[in-house]
Amino acid sequence: MIALLLISIFFQLVAAYFALHLIKTTGKINAWLLLSFAFLLMAIRRFSSLIGTYFPRDEFLFRHEAAESVGLLASVLIFIGVILIARVFKQAKADSDTVKKVLNELAISEERFKNLMVNLPAVAYTLLFKKDLIFQYISPVIRMWTGKSPEEFYKRPVLWDQMIHPQDRERISRQMQESISSGEKFSAEYRILTKSGDWIWVRNEGFPSSHAKTAYKQINGILTDISFQKESELRLRQLNSTFQTVSKINRLIAKEKDIRVLIQSVCDILTETQNYLSAWVALVDENNKFVQFATSGIGEPFQKLISLLEKGELPPCVKATQEKSEGYFIEDVQTFCKTCPLAGIHGHCSVWIAPLLHNGQLFGFINIAFKKNAVYYKDEKFLWEEIVSDISYGLYAHQLEEKRRLMKQALQQSEERFRSIVETSQEGIFIINSNYKIIYCNREMTQILGRQEPEIVGHNFQEFLDAESIPIVEDRYRRRQRGENVPARYQFKIVRGSGEVRWVEISASVINENTPDAQSIATILDITDQIKLQEQFLQAQKMEAIGRLAGGVAHDFNNILTAINGYAQLILSEMKPDNSFREDIEEIYKAGHRAANITRQLLAFSRRQVLEPKIISLNDVINESQKMIQRVIGEDVDLVFHADENLGTVYVDPGQIDQILLNLAINAKDAMPEGGQLIVETSNALLTEDYTRNHINVKPGDYVLLAVTDTGAGMTKEIVNHIFEPFFTTKEKGRGTGLGLSTVYGIVKQSGGIIWVYSEPGKGTTFKIYFPRVNYSSEEIGLNEFSQKDLRGTETILIVEDEQTVLEVASRSLEKLGYKILMANNGQEALKIVQNYSERIHLILTDVVMPKISGYKLIQKVKKIRSDFKVLFMSGYPDRTITTNGFLKSGLAFIQKPFTPKGIAKKVRDVLNAQK
Repeated sequence: MIALLLISIFFQLVAAYFALHLIKTTGKINAWLLLSFAFLLMAIRRFSSLIGTYFPRDEFLFRHEAAESVGLLASVLIFIGVILIARVFKQAKADSDTVKKVLNELAISEERFKNLMVNLPAVAYTLLFKKDLIFQYISPVIRMWTGKSPEEFYKRPVLWDQMIHPQDRERISRQMQESISSGEKFSAEYRILTKSGDWIWVRNEGFPSSHAKTAYKQINGILTDISFQKESELRLRQLNSTFQTVSKINRLIAKEKDIRVLIQSVCDILTETQNYLSAWVALVDENNKFVQFATSGIGEPFQKLISLLEKGELPPCVKATQEKSEGYFIEDVQTFCKTCPLAGIHGHCSVWIAPLLHNGQLFGFINIAFKKNAVYYKDEKFLWEEIVSDISYGLYAHQLEEKRRLMKQALQQSEERFRSIVETSQEGIFIINSNYKIIYCNREMTQILGRQEPEIVGHNFQEFLDAESIPIVEDRYRRRQRGENVPARYQFKIVRGSGEVRWVEISASVINENTPDAQSIATILDITDQIKLQEQFLQAQKMEAIGRLAGGVAHDFNNILTAINGYAQLILSEMKPDNSFREDIEEIYKAGHRAANITRQLLAFSRRQVLEPKIISLNDVINESQKMIQRVIGEDVDLVFHADENLGTVYVDPGQIDQILLNLAINAKDAMPEGGQLIVETSNALLTEDYTRNHINVKPGDYVLLAVTDTGAGMTKEIVNHIFEPFFTTKEKGRGTGLGLSTVYGIVKQSGGIIWVYSEPGKGTTFKIYFPRVNYSSEEIGLNEFSQKDLRGTETILIVEDEQTVLEVASRSLEKLGYKILMANNGQEALKIVQNYSERIHLILTDVVMPKISGYKLIQKVKKIRSDFKVLFMSGYPDRTITTNGFLKSGLAFIQKPFTPKGIAKKVRDVLNAQK
């Protein structure tokens, strides 16, 4: 019994101890304190039972052995329960401590990350790609770079694009999209704008992924400032370039003996290799007078500086260098160099100038201009000084060797002079031996022959001659070798490497005369173009002379034809149809009419006809003339018209264009008796100076081309040389007058145009006509038609004509129609009539060319007397008083002699009916 009590007490005390221990483990003080107190009371209860066993007082309280056994069992169970609970709570405590430790470490890590993002010299970011770009995170360092907080980027993601340099923006956006699409790492270098307004270089490295909670793509990346690296690379490249420049200049100094070439090459190296904006060198002689100059990167303004230096006027930079006797750095060029001719060029750059000194001797100055940046001066000053030192030493060494070099140069002077003259000559120069073998030729000789030097030297000169020229050259050469007095200069033809035959002029003389090794030296000049121009000039002179003759003949003949045709028509108008002489008169009239056509063609050729030009499109005239042309050429000739839809306009007489087309069509028809094709083309053309250089009387500029091509028999060169001459024809007798093409020639020339013909036997013929292009909209095309109203009239007409027969024909023709006619044989008579005639004179019909007073001057005098009259000029050969370059002056009316009674009547009625 006592043992049970003792064991029970022990377990209850231990349970109380563990209950108190759980207070520390769980932190629940009140709960475990009460439980511990309960266990302690139970132990005291058992202890009192033990005392009661030895000191029994109340058997009811202390003598129940079964109850004590149950109490012992309960104590053991309580003890075991407390122990198990203690283990559970201890493990829970351990787990709780672990969680607290992890949370604490997480907080420390987060704080460390925040500190890292704040202090890291880079910008970390997370970009989410939804419909628009969204920032999930951007580190605070962005504020230090751009002056904008992360919150601003969260609110306005567009700031991200705005801070990227415009030149890089599209590239970066494209690369980022490609990275998102491919899932590959994004890496790029570009510039961003800082809060100071400067651009810095950054490297952006990002890693695409998918958002943990959404399907959107995102990039986690970091921006690193690489400006210093870029600047270092730039400076390193600049220094490497400078080292290379020094090396090139040193090699140049070592091998180049020509000072002019040396200083020019130095300037070229500094601007080309070193990328300086400009460089110049000015050398002085023993008296410090500037004598040699070289520059690169400046151009024309350097000539102004040279002029100042040659006069002894020094720019500010040279003065500053002279005072210090050392290199001088000028950063503010605009302020320092105001009086220098180069100030305008160097206004936005820095300049370094240094004297070229060695052993106290001044050789000149070197000047370098570069982008305004002090880094150049700090980093490259020692390299510049090295360049200056090397150039100065090179000049000094050159001076020491000058005497020796001059002596050597004197020995080589004649050869060098010869070579310089020969190689730069505009004439081909060659030397041949007695066997015609060429032993030397210059560069121009290779150009003339169209062959390389190895294809000429060592070859027989006769290999390059045209077959017709070989006997000529052989004869001249043999006679010259024999010492005969033959002309040294003569012409023959050579064959170029391409097979082209060219005319050349040669001048030869014998060297090493009276020796077995006799040779000849010759100059040769390509004169093909001169011969062509000479032929063109002679042809133009011939055509001009013929034209003047034709014009003069037409003038006199027109007056005669006016009388012949006029009287013939007057007689026919009064002659009865059954008159036996009517047929003869009709033949006279027909012959006169044919003669009138010939005079009109002669006037066209001589460019003395009166044109009434308009601003037109050739396409419109050709379209209206196609039916007429087709009728002329017949059905067996196919007419093709290729029109340029954007064709420019020309200032010509539309009727004359019809005549050109008609004459060329007739000519083409005769060249294609068995049929063929006639092609008419129009296009805009630009005649350059290269073209006009080989064509006389042609000005460069914009033209409109009219090309007429046939597939006929073609012509030989000899025929082509004469086709524009009046009365020249290859047709059978009676089939042509030979005036068709001469008429075309005259019309084109009078219209300010150019005509060229290209033809070969069996290959057809092409006429190319160029009219000057005018920049105006086209006017309606069409010839003025005579009025179809009644030709009769009652007006008073004063006729002034010095040719009596013409005066009578005109008077009788108009009197028959009811007009009142006043006649004057010259201008003085006409003035007297005007002064004395009291009634109105409605029209003055006057000849243009008259003795003493011309028709135009007569009208000017009459206008001072009266003004209520109209004027009609007539002439077979009008002068410049009523025309300008063959074109009738604006507002004037004109009728060409010879005219018929009906023709003059229509023209008079037309003028009288016209409104002023």
